[in-house]
Amino acid sequence: MNFSMMISALLPGQKWRVPPAHRRPLHQIRLLLASVTASLATLVFSPSGLMAQQVSATLSPAIVAQGQVAEYAITYEGPQVNIEQPESIEVPGLEIQGPQSQQSFSRINNVTLYRVELMWQIMASAPGRYTIPAQTLNFGGRTYTTNELTLEVRDGPAPTSSMEPLLRLTVAKTDLYVGEVTPVTITALFHRRTQLRNYDHPKMPRENFVVKRFPPPGPAPSVEVNGERFQPVQFSSSLSALREGDLVVGPATLESVVDFPAGQDAGGGGRPGFPQSFFQRMNTRQLTLTSEAVTLKVKPLPTAGKPADFAGAVGQFTLMSRLAQPPGELRVGDPVAVDLIVTGEGNFDSLSSPLPAQSEGWKQYPSKVVQEYRGTGLEPGSQMWNQVIVPQQPANEIPAFALSFFDPATGTYQTVVSPPLPVRVLPAEEKPAVVAGEAPAQDFSVVDAALPEEQLNDILTLRPESSPWVSLQTAPSGASLWWAAQAVPAAALLAIIGLGWSRHHRRRQTARRLALEGRPRLPADVRRDFQRPHLTRREFYTLAREFIESIDHHQPSGTQRATPHPERDALLARQSLYCYAGAEAEAAAPIPPTEFAESLDTLDSLAR
Repeated sequence: MNFSMMISALLPGQKWRVPPAHRRPLHQIRLLLASVTASLATLVFSPSGLMAQQVSATLSPAIVAQGQVAEYAITYEGPQVNIEQPESIEVPGLEIQGPQSQQSFSRINNVTLYRVELMWQIMASAPGRYTIPAQTLNFGGRTYTTNELTLEVRDGPAPTSSMEPLLRLTVAKTDLYVGEVTPVTITALFHRRTQLRNYDHPKMPRENFVVKRFPPPGPAPSVEVNGERFQPVQFSSSLSALREGDLVVGPATLESVVDFPAGQDAGGGGRPGFPQSFFQRMNTRQLTLTSEAVTLKVKPLPTAGKPADFAGAVGQFTLMSRLAQPPGELRVGDPVAVDLIVTGEGNFDSLSSPLPAQSEGWKQYPSKVVQEYRGTGLEPGSQMWNQVIVPQQPANEIPAFALSFFDPATGTYQTVVSPPLPVRVLPAEEKPAVVAGEAPAQDFSVVDAALPEEQLNDILTLRPESSPWVSLQTAPSGASLWWAAQAVPAAALLAIIGLGWSRHHRRRQTARRLALEGRPRLPADVRRDFQRPHLTRREFYTLAREFIESIDHHQPSGTQRATPHPERDALLARQSLYCYAGAEAEAAAPIPPTEFAESLDTLDSLAR
């Protein structure tokens, strides 16, 4: 197989007939290319790549009345970095205080995005137009310069502004075909001076449409509405129409809980002397946001050029086939399994299993879906069927399979065909010929065939000379010797178990007797308690005092120490420290391994 054939075999829709020996390596190369492509797409198109280190400045509102507060904000979005606070902003005629910072994190497609906002509050002493110059800031060692903004301060009242949240419903295409998948977006807008406490999943009527479930929202840049800055919460999914006509989508609704500034702050004014405080009183309101409805013009699928096998699939798809397992030696009547894999973008809900382009000589059984990833239909998806077919005559290849669909981008029907799969189907095995003078073999696959008559010498009734099952007859003469040999290790095991139980019982009896007499436990019993896991300092040194007292009490007469022992006294001093001196933090901490080993060695030396 030359290089050009290998490259062509890797491309979709290739027409080369690949030898069997090269199919598995080519399949592995396809999988590797798909993995590399997905990794590059994640790197290039992930939020961290598109939104990395974006810096912008906003002013809300841009038109205020004299004495009204405006908010100036610089927003950074991207990987988490160190941020250097900018120097104070000075504009003649404006009183500016800040900055106050807010930080947040979000995670999309396993990528963590960092967002920080630096906010200043601005109030003018006289009407006029004031220019806030571009600001230079350092984010993560890189220098950014923001855009220049203009604040208009009017002598009379400022334009009426509302902090009420908004809900918008957007459908990417309003002129589409039946079954065509199109993006749908629900965007909730919340004023920058309000605080969003909670929100529910968006809801919208689904009559006449298939609407895919809305995933959790992702971060989106702030937008300006009537000179005010609003922060969006955006839900994105897809829909497809079930019938033709002028159909209405929506309205969409969203339940939310929002905090609004209370009192004088709600109108945008400030307290005498200077603007509102960042720490203002808030009123909590539970709201049901409602969007406008959107009307779609849904066209029927054309009848001209519709293939006979078209089953309703709308989108753009490709098709490939492969043997589910190595076929081995195939004969007429032997079943063979084929995997049919459809990939692409579109309405997977209307997909059906591809059909053989040539069915003559093959018997087809109903297929079943074994793998699928449909998504919303806007990103590449896949679906795989397992198809069992049975050859009815000798053949050298499994026929090609075909899938017909409607492509809304071109407005035409398309048919994709998978290449035939090379196999070798041999004729069915011939039945042995009848020898002259012998009765012909009876075919029991026929329903009316008579069952064979059982004979005494029939193989079905012969008993084997030996059986793997345990016999119920009298054991042979050598069996008693075998049982005697097994009894010796069994008796030894029982003796070991009995001795262990006896020692344990005597130890418990001794401990019970010493407790009744008011005497300390034996040193060996106390020593075993040091093996308990995760001992704290208080527990360890309490056991150490008990161990020392047990040694002193149970030593033979005349062997008690008459001279002081510095290491022994140090252990007793630690016990007093951790149990009575109030060193709670150290007493409750686990004893370090080094301290544990050194102290235990000291105790063992005292017991010798």
